[in-house]
Amino acid sequence: MRELVLKCPQSEAELLADALLEAGVLAVSVEDADSDTQNEAPLYGEPGLEPEVQAWNNNRVVALLPDGLDPAQVLEQAAG
Repeated sequence: MRELVLKCPQSEAELLADALLEAGVLAVSVEDADSDTQNEAPLYGEPGLEPEVQAWNNNRVVALLPDGLDPAQVLEQAAG
């Protein structure tokens, strides 16, 4: 297995994650690309509820690719 790591703004994080899953990746995680910096921004929600904002200003989208899946093909399909 391999990881494909992409960066994107808040407005594209959910769409990119969904497109990667549709392209055949095994899993996707969205992380704060500014983690461990002065620009790190926590996401808060009420206990038991998800936060209103589902992504950070700058996101690192990490996709787990199964063996044999070409990253270039995943990117092409996700962009289409």
